[in-house]
Amino acid sequence: MENTDTIKNDICELKQKIDRLEVLITEKFLHLEQLLESRFGHLEEKNLNHVNASLQRMNNHIDFINETYTTLQTPLNYVKHKVEYLMGYEPTPSLPSITNT
Repeated sequence: MENTDTIKNDICELKQKIDRLEVLITEKFLHLEQLLESRFGHLEEKNLNHVNASLQRMNNHIDFINETYTTLQTPLNYVKHKVEYLMGYEPTPSLPSITNT
């Protein structure tokens, strides 16, 4: 009987130690998470701002190209058809139109 009581006490002590260890590990992980957030959390926002600025510049460039192409499409078609006529080539289809998707 005494041996089983000792084993039960040992098991109970082990469970308590495991519980304290679990609490300690959880606290350490939370502290590490806070430390990482304080040191590197601003990088995510900085990167997102950089990506957004790059996307805006790319959108502006695409808009510029679309507007330029739309403006020059008719004159380019006219010149293309005249050159084809003067060179004796069969007329080819006009330049494609840009469609917004």
